[in-house]
Amino acid sequence: MNWVCTEAIDPDWLKWLFVAETEALPKFGKGSTHTTIYFPEMIALHTALPPIEEQHEIVRRVEILFAFADRLEARLATARSEAPKAKRGRKATM
Repeated sequence: MNWVCTEAIDPDWLKWLFVAETEALPKFGKGSTHTTIYFPEMIALHTALPPIEEQHEIVRRVEILFAFADRLEARLATARSEAPKAKRGRKATM
């Protein structure tokens, strides 16, 4: 399925809406081998639609927070990789 946005919907806002609903969306799916969300279920999906300016602001804020989380994750990875080196250095000076 391909969702084509009109000027009333910011595609990035819609993307973040679906990301936020990651746990709920599969509940609309059917099938035992391969779960699929069929067209009737998708057109039955309802959500509050904020004004386009608010959608843009939501996207801006979400992307700022995810960029911040990415920087924190990178710092954590760096700290984890440097921690064994620092520990070995302390043992050598004892």
